[in-house]
Amino acid sequence: MILPAGFILSAAEGVRAGQRTMEEAIAEWVDENESEDPDLRDIYDGVYGYLFHVRWVPIATDITGGKLILDHREGDRFGNVLYGLHAGDTEGPVKVWESLSHMFRDLLVALSEGTEIRLPSYADPVTPHLTSTGSDVFVRWE
Repeated sequence: MILPAGFILSAAEGVRAGQRTMEEAIAEWVDENESEDPDLRDIYDGVYGYLFHVRWVPIATDITGGKLILDHREGDRFGNVLYGLHAGDTEGPVKVWESLSHMFRDLLVALSEGTEIRLPSYADPVTPHLTSTGSDVFVRWE
């Protein structure tokens, strides 16, 4: 399923691989930076280098490498859907939805009613349009 802004949802194996990649990136970042400051493991509320947290689960990727992430950190942010993780980011991901159910509800409304949706929340809104080629039908977001 292609989401607005060119996001493609990951299959189960892609989610597992994304989580492993996140853990490996954390280990690599800590190895490279901890010698400069032994307290790096505690900064950014457990977020390493603005880009990684062991309790973030990437669920979709866009064509630029951006990710939709399910936040599994404890507390009021648990279950939030975040957007971010571009290489070179100097800020952490931003919240786009309160939960996966909110994300899918908004997508369902946009698809069934042809209404606008923004992904990420600061991007220009897009509207779904059905397009067909031969026997194939797909959604185009404009």
